[in-house]
Amino acid sequence: MLRASLRLTQYRHNVAQRLRGLRNEIVALELLLAVPTDLAANEDLPEDARLLINTMLEWRQLTKLKSTYVDALPTMINQDRTEALQPAIDRVWGAALTLILIVFLLNLLGRFVGRFSKVS
Repeated sequence: MLRASLRLTQYRHNVAQRLRGLRNEIVALELLLAVPTDLAANEDLPEDARLLINTMLEWRQLTKLKSTYVDALPTMINQDRTEALQPAIDRVWGAALTLILIVFLLNLLGRFVGRFSKVS
């Protein structure tokens, strides 16, 4: 019974420490969302909070750059490629259909000639 109460006391102590840490992170996040540019220079914040804020601001800036330029680049490249290749694709389809038509007409000509030719 004594061990169980000792474990429960340690567990409560660990939970309290975790909650304090979460509370500090929540306060830092609330400050970050409030005025993000002035927070990094705020002298009242602990060093860890300032480091967290700077890291989050840098991450947000890099994410915006990535979503603006890097994610849109493959779409623009593929769009340009298909637009540039469209005349060539049309020519290939035209050539294929022309060959099919030539084979069809030669087949009809061969049947016609075969019908009226005399084999001795």
